[in-house]
Amino acid sequence: PANMVERERKFRLEQAMESGKPQEIAEKIVEGDVLVYAQSLRILPSAKIGGRLMYHSPEAAEIAPGAAITGAVTHHPLERPAMPAARQAAHGAVAFFLLMLLVTGIVYHLLFPRFSTSAADVIGERPWASLGLGVAMLFATPPVAVGLMLTAVGALLGILVLMLYLPLLLLGFLTGMLFAGGLLLRSIHRGGTAARGWRVLSLIVAFLILGLLCMAPVLGPLLALAAAIFGLGAVTLRMFRVRRASQVPVVAA
Repeated sequence: PANMVERERKFRLEQAMESGKPQEIAEKIVEGDVLVYAQSLRILPSAKIGGRLMYHSPEAAEIAPGAAITGAVTHHPLERPAMPAARQAAHGAVAFFLLMLLVTGIVYHLLFPRFSTSAADVIGERPWASLGLGVAMLFATPPVAVGLMLTAVGALLGILVLMLYLPLLLLGFLTGMLFAGGLLLRSIHRGGTAARGWRVLSLIVAFLILGLLCMAPVLGPLLALAAAIFGLGAVTLRMFRVRRASQVPVVAA
């Protein structure tokens, strides 16, 4: 029936478009007509087709000079498949989320320029300490907080720890991105102290790069996780340093 033929045609088209791989006809002797559905088609010199070649593809086929095709070659052009609506929505959500994080990072740096800059510098000064403490904070804090909540004495403390965990994790990620932007800034702005506008610009560029890398299924999220871990450890170390400095007694002259 015509409807079954049309369903089969659509199914083959979807398979060909989703594969993204070129269809090759090589070392084959085909008697009769050949019908191909592919995103791209390559006919190698050893191919021999004893009939017509009819192919549906967005691109014209690459037919080697040595290929033997007895009949006519017919190309049925196809439009490249549009990005599925679900994938478009996912990309839009990621872009909006990164934009909100970027705005938060700019506000964080403008409100606390000294702390944010010094915390980002800690990653370069003590990378292994930042990594180790960041991993410990990331993975140990939730179970410790839950354990405290299960006790009568530490329930309120556990709730407080959980309430502070997410903001601290956010500060860690933003600090890691500030560090990444600082690396880029130092490669451009050599010598002297960079103005605040340059730091904000470097943060924007760092988020743009992260947004592009997030198109990859694994690389982008891994880099974002690394920024959060290093930044979380650096923020914690910086807070310890500020606390120790506030406890140093001031001796009057």
